Amino acid sequence: MFKSLSRQAGFILMPIISIFLLLAMVAYLLNSSNQLELRMVKDETSPERMDFMLDAAEAHFLWLNNQQSCVNYTTLSNVTFGPNQYSATPAADNGSPIDLTLSATNQSGDTVTEIRQVNLYDPLLTDVQLASIDSDIRQANPNSNYGPGTTLQLDSSSGAAIYPLVQFDLSTLPIGAEVISATLDLYVETTGASTAGASIIAYPMKSPWTEIGVSYSTSDGAILWNYMENYQTTNPSKPVALDPIITGWYQWDVTHFIPLWLADTSKNSGLTLIGSSQVKGVSLTSRSGPISTNRPLLNIRYRVACGAGAGPATTDVTIEISMAADTYIAQNNANLNFGREINFLVGLHNERHTLLLPDLSSIPAGALIQSAKLRLFLDKQDKDNTESLDPIVMEVFPLTVPWDEGTNDGTIAVPNDGASWNERKPTLTWTGAGGDGDYQIPNVGQVSIPFAAKAEWITVNDIVAIVQEWVDGVSPNYGLILTGTHGNTQRFISNDDIQPGLSPIIEVVYTPP
Repeated sequence: MFKSLSRQAGFILMPIISIFLLLAMVAYLLNSSNQLELRMVKDETSPERMDFMLDAAEAHFLWLNNQQSCVNYTTLSNVTFGPNQYSATPAADNGSPIDLTLSATNQSGDTVTEIRQVNLYDPLLTDVQLASIDSDIRQANPNSNYGPGTTLQLDSSSGAAIYPLVQFDLSTLPIGAEVISATLDLYVETTGASTAGASIIAYPMKSPWTEIGVSYSTSDGAILWNYMENYQTTNPSKPVALDPIITGWYQWDVTHFIPLWLADTSKNSGLTLIGSSQVKGVSLTSRSGPISTNRPLLNIRYRVACGAGAGPATTDVTIEISMAADTYIAQNNANLNFGREINFLVGLHNERHTLLLPDLSSIPAGALIQSAKLRLFLDKQDKDNTESLDPIVMEVFPLTVPWDEGTNDGTIAVPNDGASWNERKPTLTWTGAGGDGDYQIPNVGQVSIPFAAKAEWITVNDIVAIVQEWVDGVSPNYGLILTGTHGNTQRFISNDDIQPGLSPIIEVVYTPP
């Protein structure tokens, strides 16, 4: 069914509902106690009666102490239960599992005692994941790749169907997480020519695919596949109705997929959407969409058992780090600064290097970096017939000296107020031209960019180590230098371009201190 989301509402209500359910359970037990009172006149010490009271003691204890954030567990002593009493005494005041001594005393003074091992949990937590990769594939253009674009298209037209694909990285969820609920949240920008009765179902993919390679005919640009045989048709999500006149957030319940992916990460190949025949020309915001708050989300509500002596688990935080400065330096214009250019360039032909300085002020000291991905939007390539048609390999190195972005756009030679091929600051030269000798070796990441790629996001997946060093103060944050090993020059969108949502970023997932 359709839901116009206030996404947090369900998460706020869930613990309240849980409390009501537990209170109802105890109330039910109390009510049942009164109903059974007549039977107890003849058999007050029946095993059924005593077990009933022990169950009530355990339920009461768990309800109360699952709100304690895994510490300072409360003992229940002589709690009135109709004409009877029960108690619950934990063997430890923190951790899980623990031994719980339960006792029940009837109105005649007879007492039964039992030790049970019970699990206690942290309060419910929410993990909100941004899509790690997404694309759509098109039946009418079976060999074309459309990822990563700024939208995901969905269409059920005969012979021209379009299917979105989206995948989420679940590595930040703690080991042993018990998933309570999970929803896929997608923002519908336009409903196209869809008509009444339209609905959309989410299916788990069975085979891996790549964002910059997947098409209707191949999973990664090379390996042939039959898309129609590569999603799981059994037990998909329930269909979500698409209102032809309402845009905005739509939500699919995907709770039952997540435990399978957590148990075996190789089974997490993401999700695909398939519309009913009434779905025509739907456009959804992708992970590269210019409005960051409308990008695909996976909202997971979960709990974890208390660890021995552990306090509450901490929810990881996902943020986008922007650049405090960016520019490029060019061998063939060795004394020029390009600090206000709308592009920054990387390539071996007429060698160019890019300089990036991330602003880490939003990451608290002591944070544990779980993931860090450098993402750059490739505007186009400058092709040169003398260069190889092979993919360019772009390498990323941490700089070891400070530099200035500058305010020139490459047309003003004097005064030069920022980094150039020869200088990192006005009057301060690099150790070697082009920054040679002023960055750490080996690289902290690299990526292969296909020949003729354009208008797509390029991701360097793992720069966790250097970001952690910067946050910890082990290494000063002088930013990164990007170099190309061979091939044509790559033009990326810089901070100075007016197009929204395409500036360079580092996607960071961290655990707060």
